[in-house]
Amino acid sequence: MIPYAYMAAMAVSSVINISVAYLGYKLFVFKTKGNYVREYFRCYVVYGAAAATNILLLPVLVILLDLVIVQQVYVPYIAGGALSLGTVFLSFFGHKEFSFKPQCGAATRATAPGEATESER
Repeated sequence: MIPYAYMAAMAVSSVINISVAYLGYKLFVFKTKGNYVREYFRCYVVYGAAAATNILLLPVLVILLDLVIVQQVYVPYIAGGALSLGTVFLSFFGHKEFSFKPQCGAATRATAPGEATESER
């Protein structure tokens, strides 16, 4: 068994998760047009901050939970799951206000058929 394997697993999964989440947010949540590279790197900033926080907090939470949970084999999973829940909410608002926020004077949100664009309002 590799010591602290959960840390390596978190690092690898973060890269994959950020890329998949970026596509989901871009295509289905915020529905922005263009700015692929800018938004992708901004997603890394938001998720990178979350991942760095998780990497720092995960060992602390594992140690604390290890004191109260009898089945120690589950402790890293419970700690990771708890941190993930917090990350979901904080990341959404980070993306809304930073990653996918339109630049001043630029309407980057996709409009539905028949819906007026920012410049037409």
